[in-house]
Amino acid sequence: MDYVYNLICSIFQTPVYVYVNTAQGTLRGKAKTTVNHHRYYAFLGIPYATPPLGPLRFHPPQPSRPWSGVRDVLVEGPQCPQVIPFVPILQSLVLGSEDCLYLNVFTPQLLTEGVPLKPVMVFIHGGGFFFGSGSPHLFGPELLIEEDVVLVTFNYRLGALGFLSLENDMISGNAGLKDQVLALRWVQQNIVNFGGDASRVTIFGQSAGGASVLYHMLSPLSRGLFNQVVIQSGSPLNPWAYAEKPLERAMRLANSLGFYSTNLDALNEFFLSVPAADLIRAQGFLLTDLERKKGYLTPFVPSVEVEGRGVKFLTVRPRELLEQGLFTKVPMIIGSLPGEGYLYLAANKLSTESFYDMNANWDWIIPDNILLLERDKLIVGNEIKQFYFRGKAISWHTINKLVTMASDEMFLVGIDQTLMLQLCHAQTPIYNYELVHEHRRSILKFLILFLYKSTLGFRGPAHSDDVPLFLSQELLKYFPFKESDGIVSQYLTKLLSNFARTGNPNDESLPVRWEPTTLFQRNHLRIGTTLRVINRGVQEQRMRFWHQIFLRNEPLY
Repeated sequence: MDYVYNLICSIFQTPVYVYVNTAQGTLRGKAKTTVNHHRYYAFLGIPYATPPLGPLRFHPPQPSRPWSGVRDVLVEGPQCPQVIPFVPILQSLVLGSEDCLYLNVFTPQLLTEGVPLKPVMVFIHGGGFFFGSGSPHLFGPELLIEEDVVLVTFNYRLGALGFLSLENDMISGNAGLKDQVLALRWVQQNIVNFGGDASRVTIFGQSAGGASVLYHMLSPLSRGLFNQVVIQSGSPLNPWAYAEKPLERAMRLANSLGFYSTNLDALNEFFLSVPAADLIRAQGFLLTDLERKKGYLTPFVPSVEVEGRGVKFLTVRPRELLEQGLFTKVPMIIGSLPGEGYLYLAANKLSTESFYDMNANWDWIIPDNILLLERDKLIVGNEIKQFYFRGKAISWHTINKLVTMASDEMFLVGIDQTLMLQLCHAQTPIYNYELVHEHRRSILKFLILFLYKSTLGFRGPAHSDDVPLFLSQELLKYFPFKESDGIVSQYLTKLLSNFARTGNPNDESLPVRWEPTTLFQRNHLRIGTTLRVINRGVQEQRMRFWHQIFLRNEPLY
């Protein structure tokens, strides 16, 4: 009934427009209403950067130019160039535009004299650094806005356009992360005009967005741009989130497009001349079968930049910075889901034939950041195989064991190592959680059902299943929440908004007290239809196994 009521109202109501002044000019947004009849104000498609076209491709973003008059911001901006992932028949269809650096602001209260400013939550979307956007159709404000916070979402450059590197000053890499920095600077400069408090900015993100949040903790460019962080299902220590030799990957891309010169000046000119759609289309076919088996999702992700001229986001490996305590120390929430590895099934279209290949050669099971002699590879590979499969082969009957192993190798190990390294140095509270609630709005499970004609019997929440519980997703509105989903959603939005407001997720309305985890007293909050504090780390037994592996074989990065 709520949906019908809102539809009828939207047809007969006269739109209410609102105006906000920014450093670049005046914006016209629109008043909207949540399904629970709370009014808020939406400003869609605000340019935060000059379009990165022509010679600006691959370069650090430039601030948006001022405009005269009033600019309508009623429709979201175009997404950055990308393909729909994991669906083979769509891999050649490139969507989006290079003119894509836009953000969206949703606020429950415009700047009003005598009314306190609201905490600000800036969401960084996931998508493996090669797809996704800040679209309100995917990451809408309906849930969080009712907790009296300002929400900001935005686009950043993806794939080769965002992360290609020639390991020099011409194309230094990390353009997508530099876009994020400029969006955060825009927030600092302008958010007060939307009723937001620039001294209470929480950056939060899921998957590649979660890894991005930690990258901002590591980068000097991002200092002073945020006050709290929430890291969900991602870390630079995950294998898919960091590239060790980006120039090699750039060469592979050039070769795939028929360009074979190794001269860097010539490569620079070539990449500037290639149509964006050709770059994006070609990058989807660069990964080898072995790289996909190891959990890589795309060739072009964040990397270390060489020292030199120009804007540098990252000049030291993430692991080294974490080990040395060289990161911004602010209150943090970090967490994950049990079925993160379900993503592996989408990225690797498995079959009986592929199981045969995987069982015949287990080299793919060893992380690339462990340097081993050939004889030791066999030992470590067998150790990992035995721990997860207990002597059984990979097959449709042991697919859940493969998902568990992929969850650990692709996500949980890197997240746990990130947490442990931060606990060694941070003086600020760190809250750890695991979300265990399963619901119907699982985009990844819909995708698996499409690819395999089955959900493969997996139970529990999959990678990204937490997102619809705190950000409304219009694409899934025809799959309404059950009562239990609503309970978990209320818990999660309350925890996140409390944290954004005070740096502490607790309040009297919650049934438990969630204490920060420490190096010597690990704990985490298990989030389901009930909240339960568990006095150990997330998946502690499995993480201890990997801790022993890395103790004996020191990681390279």
